[in-house]
Amino acid sequence: LTNFDFTETPPPPPPPPETHIDDSLPTFVPFDEPPSPVGGLAAIQRHVVYPEIARKAGVEGLVILHLQIDEKGEIRRVRVMKSLGLDAMDEAAITAVKAVKWNPAMQRDMPIMVWYSVPIRFDLTNE
Repeated sequence: LTNFDFTETPPPPPPPPETHIDDSLPTFVPFDEPPSPVGGLAAIQRHVVYPEIARKAGVEGLVILHLQIDEKGEIRRVRVMKSLGLDAMDEAAITAVKAVKWNPAMQRDMPIMVWYSVPIRFDLTNE
Protein backbone atom coordinates (compact mmCIF):
# COMPACT_ATOMS: atom_id res chain seq x y z
CA LEU A 1 0.00 0.00 0.00
CA THR A 2 1.23 3.51 -0.82
CA ASN A 3 0.98 6.67 1.25
CA PHE A 4 -0.26 9.28 -1.23
CA ASP A 5 -2.40 12.11 0.02
CA PHE A 6 -4.49 13.26 -2.94
CA THR A 7 -5.96 16.16 -1.00
CA GLU A 8 -2.74 18.19 -1.26
CA THR A 9 -2.27 20.12 -4.47
CA PRO A 10 1.23 20.26 -5.88
CA PRO A 11 2.97 23.62 -6.04
CA PRO A 12 2.50 25.51 -9.30
CA PRO A 13 5.23 25.17 -11.92
CA PRO A 14 7.81 27.94 -12.16
CA PRO A 15 7.03 30.76 -14.59
CA PRO A 16 8.46 30.34 -18.09
CA PRO A 17 11.74 32.11 -18.74
CA GLU A 18 11.52 35.53 -20.33
CA THR A 19 11.84 35.39 -24.07
CA HIS A 20 14.51 37.58 -25.56
CA ILE A 21 14.52 38.44 -29.23
CA ASP A 22 17.99 39.15 -30.57
CA ASP A 23 17.41 42.12 -32.87
CA SER A 24 21.05 42.07 -33.94
CA LEU A 25 20.27 39.05 -36.10
CA PRO A 26 19.00 39.71 -39.62
CA THR A 27 15.31 39.04 -40.08
CA PHE A 28 13.82 37.76 -43.30
CA VAL A 29 11.66 40.25 -45.15
CA PRO A 30 9.81 38.89 -48.18
CA PHE A 31 10.29 40.84 -51.39
CA ASP A 32 8.95 40.68 -54.92
CA GLU A 33 12.19 41.92 -56.43
CA PRO A 34 15.60 41.52 -54.78
CA PRO A 35 18.04 44.38 -54.43
CA SER A 36 20.49 44.51 -57.30
CA PRO A 37 23.78 46.20 -58.03
CA VAL A 38 23.59 48.60 -60.99
CA GLY A 39 25.47 46.72 -63.70
CA GLY A 40 24.88 43.34 -62.06
CA LEU A 41 27.29 41.18 -60.09
CA ALA A 42 29.88 41.75 -62.83
CA ALA A 43 30.03 45.41 -61.78
CA ILE A 44 31.00 44.34 -58.27
CA GLN A 45 33.64 41.93 -59.57
CA ARG A 46 35.20 44.76 -61.61
CA HIS A 47 35.76 46.65 -58.34
CA VAL A 48 37.46 43.74 -56.56
CA VAL A 49 41.10 44.56 -55.86
CA TYR A 50 42.97 41.33 -55.16
CA PRO A 51 45.04 41.82 -51.98
CA GLU A 52 48.75 41.36 -52.69
CA ILE A 53 49.19 39.09 -49.64
CA ALA A 54 46.46 36.77 -50.97
CA ARG A 55 47.89 36.85 -54.50
CA LYS A 56 51.36 35.87 -53.24
CA ALA A 57 49.88 33.10 -51.08
CA GLY A 58 47.75 31.84 -53.99
CA VAL A 59 44.53 32.15 -51.98
CA GLU A 60 41.37 31.82 -54.10
CA GLY A 61 37.73 31.20 -53.31
CA LEU A 62 34.46 32.80 -52.38
CA VAL A 63 33.69 35.43 -49.75
CA ILE A 64 29.98 35.69 -48.95
CA LEU A 65 28.72 38.98 -47.57
CA HIS A 66 25.34 39.65 -46.00
CA LEU A 67 24.27 43.22 -46.75
CA GLN A 68 21.52 45.32 -45.24
CA ILE A 69 20.30 47.47 -48.14
CA ASP A 70 17.84 50.24 -47.32
CA GLU A 71 14.94 51.77 -49.25
CA LYS A 72 17.30 54.13 -51.08
CA GLY A 73 19.62 51.34 -52.20
CA GLU A 74 22.29 52.30 -49.66
CA ILE A 75 24.26 49.66 -47.79
CA ARG A 76 23.63 50.14 -44.06
CA ARG A 77 25.43 47.14 -42.56
CA VAL A 78 27.71 44.37 -43.80
CA ARG A 79 28.44 40.99 -42.25
CA VAL A 80 30.98 38.49 -43.52
CA MET A 81 29.10 35.19 -43.67
CA LYS A 82 31.92 33.16 -45.27
CA SER A 83 35.53 34.25 -45.14
CA LEU A 84 38.66 32.90 -46.80
CA GLY A 85 40.55 33.50 -43.57
CA LEU A 86 42.32 36.70 -44.61
CA ASP A 87 40.98 40.02 -43.33
CA ALA A 88 42.42 41.71 -46.42
CA MET A 89 40.15 39.61 -48.65
CA ASP A 90 37.08 40.34 -46.52
CA GLU A 91 37.88 44.06 -46.69
CA ALA A 92 38.43 43.90 -50.47
CA ALA A 93 35.01 42.25 -50.88
CA ILE A 94 33.32 44.86 -48.67
CA THR A 95 35.00 47.70 -50.57
CA ALA A 96 33.83 46.21 -53.88
CA VAL A 97 30.14 45.94 -52.86
CA LYS A 98 30.21 49.49 -51.49
CA ALA A 99 31.76 50.82 -54.71
CA VAL A 100 28.65 50.17 -56.80
CA LYS A 101 25.23 51.78 -56.66
CA TRP A 102 22.38 49.50 -55.60
CA ASN A 103 18.73 49.32 -56.58
CA PRO A 104 16.61 48.60 -53.47
CA ALA A 105 14.45 45.53 -53.01
CA MET A 106 10.83 46.03 -53.98
CA GLN A 107 7.68 44.75 -52.32
CA ARG A 108 4.35 45.64 -53.96
CA ASP A 109 6.10 48.34 -56.02
CA MET A 110 7.51 49.98 -52.87
CA PRO A 111 11.22 50.03 -51.98
CA ILE A 112 12.00 48.20 -48.73
CA MET A 113 15.02 47.52 -46.52
CA VAL A 114 16.25 43.91 -46.62
CA TRP A 115 19.24 41.71 -45.84
CA TYR A 116 20.75 40.16 -48.96
CA SER A 117 23.66 37.75 -49.50
CA VAL A 118 26.24 38.46 -52.18
CA PRO A 119 29.07 36.14 -53.29
CA ILE A 120 32.41 37.71 -54.18
CA ARG A 121 34.78 35.45 -56.13
CA PHE A 122 38.54 35.70 -55.83
CA ASP A 123 40.09 33.87 -58.78
CA LEU A 124 43.74 34.31 -59.77
CA THR A 125 43.13 32.95 -63.29
CA ASN A 126 40.92 35.96 -64.05
CA GLU A 127 43.48 38.47 -62.83
